[in-house]
Amino acid sequence: MESMKRTMKITVNFSVVLLLLAIGFDLSAGATKQWTRDVGYNNAANWDVGRVPCAQDKVIFTDQTSVVFLQVNGTMREVVLPTNGEVVLANTMTIAFSDYSDVDPQCNGQDVTFIADTPKHWFDPDNWKDPDGPVTVETELVPCRYDDVSFPEDNLFSVALNQSVSVRSIQVSGQSYNGPNIANYLNTPNGKLQFAVDDGVTIGILGYDCPDSTGCQCGNDEQQQTMDMICSMASCYPLMCQNPVTPEGACCAKCGAILTMDFEHSSFNMNQFKQWIKTNYGGTVNMNKRATKRQADSSVESNIIFYISKTKSEKIQLVITETGSGSGKSAVQMAQRIQRDLRSGMASLGIKSVSMQASSQGTGGHTGSAGSVSSGGIAGIIIVVCIVIALAATAIFMYARRISFRKDDPLHADIEMTPTHLQPEYIQELPIDPTGVKGFDNPIYATSPLPSKDGSPMYADPTKADQHQANGQQQVNGHQRNGSYEKNSYDHESAANGLENMEQRDSTIVGLAFTNPMQSDTKT
Repeated sequence: MESMKRTMKITVNFSVVLLLLAIGFDLSAGATKQWTRDVGYNNAANWDVGRVPCAQDKVIFTDQTSVVFLQVNGTMREVVLPTNGEVVLANTMTIAFSDYSDVDPQCNGQDVTFIADTPKHWFDPDNWKDPDGPVTVETELVPCRYDDVSFPEDNLFSVALNQSVSVRSIQVSGQSYNGPNIANYLNTPNGKLQFAVDDGVTIGILGYDCPDSTGCQCGNDEQQQTMDMICSMASCYPLMCQNPVTPEGACCAKCGAILTMDFEHSSFNMNQFKQWIKTNYGGTVNMNKRATKRQADSSVESNIIFYISKTKSEKIQLVITETGSGSGKSAVQMAQRIQRDLRSGMASLGIKSVSMQASSQGTGGHTGSAGSVSSGGIAGIIIVVCIVIALAATAIFMYARRISFRKDDPLHADIEMTPTHLQPEYIQELPIDPTGVKGFDNPIYATSPLPSKDGSPMYADPTKADQHQANGQQQVNGHQRNGSYEKNSYDHESAANGLENMEQRDSTIVGLAFTNPMQSDTKT
């Protein structure tokens, strides 16, 4: 209790209001849109831990909290209240505080924060529902001009409204209001508590049904600004199909099909057409054998959702989808059957033509946002990009390898030692060395020089060039004939001298040079 006292000292501006809520209201005919949000203490969705506080919890209301409705008795360890805000207690409701763990042994105790602390927006389609069934066109889930609007009768709520709206009727806590009455209510303390209305914004009450038997447009998509505001708040969920379809007036794409119909204004009746769809495809009474056969498979039939409305382009739109995360296959099959039936009996219904748009079967995490690329398309793009990258990498690798091969290839600078036109007399035979020592005279470095025109040795060993210049031209072993050598026979001593000369030459590190005998100036 001491902690409670310390907490209460900083929340002196907090007020407690007792409100007795009226019970029950009479639903009027026609489309009804119900507000689904509340600021109830007993709503698990309004807490950050996903559950209602228990006895050992510390309950925290942030400074952004404007109103909280405590409709059941509760026990808590401690509470932190906002500096400005209101709590509404239901009649005979009590709050208890306890530090004893045995009050609720299952409660471990933790900080629990109230998160429904700001008003929810009127134009957010996630805040509304149609009790007659799902509405698959987001702009038409927000109350249309000929809809009846109802707010919770046993709970409090907080609505933000920044743009004037018109509806057929409105009920708050079971009380119906007409035009002047709703304006007066919005100025009362309770009205200001539950409706955060901008200056100059009004809620118009028409008080009558749609006067057109062919149906009336919703009107929320007539102004692009309003549609953009609705779609900015709409939640689009992953779809399990390829090429989803987007109905006119919708923010999110769908798995399923859309039948769009032109009609005769003189003979088409919206209510009769809705009844025809319900009776033949979604009701309990079937007028033909095909419908009876379809209803036998309740697992398929129960998954089909129909939504019919008139679009701003003055056409009748039938949206056929599936519950949950279906691929739309059953919905497309149903649309095909309805299209065939309509074409065979359009005149009786006042329909002039019917066309169909359908999604294709597939899988993927497509978000359903209108105009976005399907998951299959994204996967295909990724695969193509990967293939292109792989091909490019392969091409670069092969080009680099080709250059590498060229750089590493040896230079083929072979010297033809025995050309075909060389006469046999140019070839010298090496003597056989019986001692096993092997060697030969390289004709490039001839042991005996051949004189050239200027008298310098033609095949001189570069290491002995100076010696040749000093001693003059040496006598050629053998005799000269027509500028060539005859074969000479060598004895073992000559061979040994030749080997010794080779070893001497090899021991001297010099640059080697030679004159090609095929290009010699010496003439034979």
